[in-house]
Amino acid sequence: MGEDTTEITMESMAYYWAAVGALVAAVHGWRRLRPRPIGADTGALTSQRSVQRAIAKKERARAAAVRGATRGQSAGLPDGQTAAKKWIVLDLGLRPAPGAYALDPTDWSLAVRAPGGASVELKMRDIEALGVRRYEGHAWHCVTGWTALGLTFDGVPLTSVLAHPKLSAANGGTAPEWDWLVQRAADGYTVPVAREDAMAADAFLALAFDGQPVPMEHGGPRLVFPALYGWKSAKWVVELELALRYEPGFWERLGCHPRGRVARNERFREGWSAAVWAWLAAAPGVYRRLGGHDVWVFVMQAGGNALGAVVRRFSTLHVAAAPRSASRFRA
Repeated sequence: MGEDTTEITMESMAYYWAAVGALVAAVHGWRRLRPRPIGADTGALTSQRSVQRAIAKKERARAAAVRGATRGQSAGLPDGQTAAKKWIVLDLGLRPAPGAYALDPTDWSLAVRAPGGASVELKMRDIEALGVRRYEGHAWHCVTGWTALGLTFDGVPLTSVLAHPKLSAANGGTAPEWDWLVQRAADGYTVPVAREDAMAADAFLALAFDGQPVPMEHGGPRLVFPALYGWKSAKWVVELELALRYEPGFWERLGCHPRGRVARNERFREGWSAAVWAWLAAAPGVYRRLGGHDVWVFVMQAGGNALGAVVRRFSTLHVAAAPRSASRFRA
């Protein structure tokens, strides 16, 4: 995979937010300047506007009722989270280079490497033989402040994957010792997860989403940690390293918390970076209030794409990755 040499400076972040600002300005400009409907006469236009206002009023009342019901639930959203309509496609706008990742189940594989050098390659049939089960009603929490509720996955408990007989055999018949699980992705992304979180009973390797194989835009088969924020789940994962020491991954190098536990609101590590990233993560919420859900999603995705451009300019992390098409701007 090569060494992770991410170095993103405050100057590079200035480029990033300048790009986001330009995109947001374009959105607002379009909303302000887009053509208005022209009726046959002034009376027709006034009548049409009255109908539109009545419809908008009903929609606002319905949305307020939903928000009120959500707030009234004792098991509601975690602090700082807002419900999204669906599982949002949110990343850096990059894809693995051709040939670097195989999504087809017949070609897909996952390498697992232990500290002593033992390693195995698990094919899809090796994973499925462990017993696929359904995980319903799952909530996906993104550190940027959105939560997708009621997701359904099919997968295998991560504890079963890490205890695969092939790995024990390769390690001399014993289970390897380790403290951190490092996910390595086909695009160079890395992320560490503490052993306590990786071995949780609700952690699993997701093979399908809504009854279909996890699609490319959502990262293909990937680890899911319900107790952690979404950045702890690498898209396009190709290797799991069982490590003895903590090494920060892509987002941890940029200020994200080593653990990322939702219940403890562990978004960013202490220091100046926490204040900066908390502000940056909250900024798209302004556009949710001004423009609604779809504008909010667009701004978040555009921001991710802009940051991806900064990564390509200032870092060697994603040199093997290629920009994806404009379809990234969909949830």
